[in-house]
Amino acid sequence: MTEQIEQIEQIEPVVWSRHWQPVGEADRLVFALLDDLPGWRARSAARISLSSALWSEREREILVEPPLREGPAAEFLKDAPRKAMLVLPVVDMPKVTSVNFSIEAAGKPGHRLPRGEICRMQARHFRYRAEQLNLGGLLDEELERLLATIFLFNPVELKEQLRKCSFLFDGDWRVACCTAKYVRKSIADCGSEAVAGARECRVRIKALVHGRVHVDETSSAQNPLLVLANYIRDGQCSGAEAGAVMRRLGVLLQEIALVRTPESERLLRRYFRYGSRWEMMARCRVPLDEPFLMRAKERREIHFGAVREHAASSLCRKWIWPTASTNITFHDARTNHFSVSVADNGVELHARKTRVVPDGEIGAVDEPDAEHRTAEQYTRYDAHEARADVIGIECRLRQPYLRRLTCRGVVIATLMAIAVLVRFGVFPSGGKPGLSSADVVTILIPVTVSASLLLARDTSTLAMHVKRVAQVSLMVSLGALWCLAVVLYLTGCVSIGSFG
Repeated sequence: MTEQIEQIEQIEPVVWSRHWQPVGEADRLVFALLDDLPGWRARSAARISLSSALWSEREREILVEPPLREGPAAEFLKDAPRKAMLVLPVVDMPKVTSVNFSIEAAGKPGHRLPRGEICRMQARHFRYRAEQLNLGGLLDEELERLLATIFLFNPVELKEQLRKCSFLFDGDWRVACCTAKYVRKSIADCGSEAVAGARECRVRIKALVHGRVHVDETSSAQNPLLVLANYIRDGQCSGAEAGAVMRRLGVLLQEIALVRTPESERLLRRYFRYGSRWEMMARCRVPLDEPFLMRAKERREIHFGAVREHAASSLCRKWIWPTASTNITFHDARTNHFSVSVADNGVELHARKTRVVPDGEIGAVDEPDAEHRTAEQYTRYDAHEARADVIGIECRLRQPYLRRLTCRGVVIATLMAIAVLVRFGVFPSGGKPGLSSADVVTILIPVTVSASLLLARDTSTLAMHVKRVAQVSLMVSLGALWCLAVVLYLTGCVSIGSFG
């Protein structure tokens, strides 16, 4: 008991600064960790399992080495005890639906911070780095609050509308139309001055996007009109005040770009990244003088189509060649490793068609140190310092070889049965029906039984999605066969007699 009390006394909680207070030592500790993730992380290994047509099971394991007291935040921990309760960045993730999120650090569960608190921390981080560029005079509490509102915006509802529209049409025009409709509805009561300020800010930001990140109309960092209503409502400010703050944001970002230093470029890219991704943080009890492991688990949504969802080939990758797309952080440690696998035995990866593409920032994805592709798993390992921060993964899925061969064989047999009925039923020789009822039964029964076995319902939604095109073609050919048999019977092209 005495040892337990001594251990508890050695745990010193770091005080978390409150909303809009000046940046404190606890904040600067987190900022130091955020600015140099590879400096205190030796390895990051992620495992992605495609478990259904909607969800992927994800697990990430991070080795913290060197010890925190020797890493980028050493100056803030030199007088701390050997164990402390710290706020640690764990993993950053896109703004998509995620459930069952759990964090573990040094064998103990961590407590994830609320997203609102995380976004306020990100806004303070942005302000702190802007002050390092001698641009702190352009920032105040209102602009910091606008940044937090931008970083907090969740585009899930807008993305869902985009997916619904993709059934009718695809491409950049779809994104522009759906986003404009969403914006018109949200800013209806904001006032003309606020809307004018937000549009002016958007024009300034657009000039900064090209060459740095991909255009993304669903990102609040690129399209501040998306958060205008939220900013006015939460801050209880007038439309004129909101418009003025929006204009100042555009000016601030332009001033950062004009500095033209590596630090200013990193700050701009961080702004765009915070607008499209969340940095998950957690309070964790961890040792400061020895390495430890952090683990994060979650269920995250996936979608079928290209990584850049409005790409021209997106519809083909949803329906004809089902391609599950997701993205992953790939530069949050000195070495990164990830693997993608399929949990369903009735689905496999198309090894040659599984690929990695750039996501977020502009630029090509370099060749990794190691890459392995099979029908069961795709793995990638890289330790290059200049590798991309975030990469997209497009996994072409298909049925196993024997199942594909069987399905195609039954479709061909069904089409041959249709050809036989047409040849001897529609064009008989000798002026008499060329087919008897026994002939029709002999043709229909085996084909129907074989097709029915292939059309049996799968237990996995992923398998159902992957074999959807094959099932539709099989159902259409089988339906055509039976319709033709009924028509031939009704028109007297099939003679009715004994089966003997």
